Amino acid sequence: MKFRDLFNNRKMLLAVDFSNGYLNILKLKKEEHNFRIDTVYTESLSACVTNKKEDYNRLLKQIIQEYHLEDDKIITFIPAEETYVMFFDIPCMPLKEVKANIETELSNLLGNNFDQIRFDYQILEKTNSNEYKILCVAIKEDVLMRHMKLFTGLEVATVDSGYFALQNCFELNYPEDVSKLVALIDFYNTGAHILVCKNGKSEFCSDIDLTENLSKAVLEQNDIEKISEILKKQLKQIEDDHNNQEKIELLFLSGNLSDSNLMLLKESLENDLSTRILKPFRFLTNEDIAKINNFENIATHNFIRCVGGAIRTINDDCSKDNLLGSML
Repeated sequence: MKFRDLFNNRKMLLAVDFSNGYLNILKLKKEEHNFRIDTVYTESLSACVTNKKEDYNRLLKQIIQEYHLEDDKIITFIPAEETYVMFFDIPCMPLKEVKANIETELSNLLGNNFDQIRFDYQILEKTNSNEYKILCVAIKEDVLMRHMKLFTGLEVATVDSGYFALQNCFELNYPEDVSKLVALIDFYNTGAHILVCKNGKSEFCSDIDLTENLSKAVLEQNDIEKISEILKKQLKQIEDDHNNQEKIELLFLSGNLSDSNLMLLKESLENDLSTRILKPFRFLTNEDIAKINNFENIATHNFIRCVGGAIRTINDDCSKDNLLGSML
């Protein structure tokens, strides 16, 4: 994804993410050509509030006031497993007719569910066969409204999909690998998101149900091997379906697995494919990290979406970096 006007003086968005039982807040600042952390906050939700959105909202307002962030506009995230991401081609036509054509495509795909969703889209490219390659993101309206209750009384500038925040985080931290065909696998409680990208473009998105395989807090070797085999099959299928029959060059792992489990999975996968653990704060220098209180106690894997969103600025125009913005 392109970072639009990355190094200008426009105000950065405040990234707020409720995920994996934590409230995570991140604000970045730009100094010359580097990002620095302005504010970072994390707290376990189970330790401080009951499982009610009103309490989450009250906690968020309290932290925003305590850290003097009242003037900041928020970017938040819809979990990838709660969004529909679709790629399809449509004939080239006047741009004013594209939305109506996409509505027809979605209506055919979703049937009676079409009236219950909100969607946004981007034209990725014009193909050699005189078609537009479309990236479309849809979300159920009740899911969006339920999520927005967390931010009652606060100004949300845009909503991002977990998929694209993951991609932005990767591109910020590993610019040397952006030109490669890369697979990003991010684990959550019951599954994993897979996103394949190259040169700033999303090529494929999918969600894999791993409920049975992730049921244990500490995975045994046979659990790791089962997950590894499932992922290998999925990646092979993606390669087979990819237009240019390219091979995936790199695999990055992240998400809601322990460091030890991620390392075991990495070791199991890297015999077939070069595999790394995605580090969301790799862009920071050691000097930056030394200035952050208790950085060593932060569960950094919970900040992938925040990092991917905190590089954004107010008034980003409509692009893949802001696909869900028009839904608000």
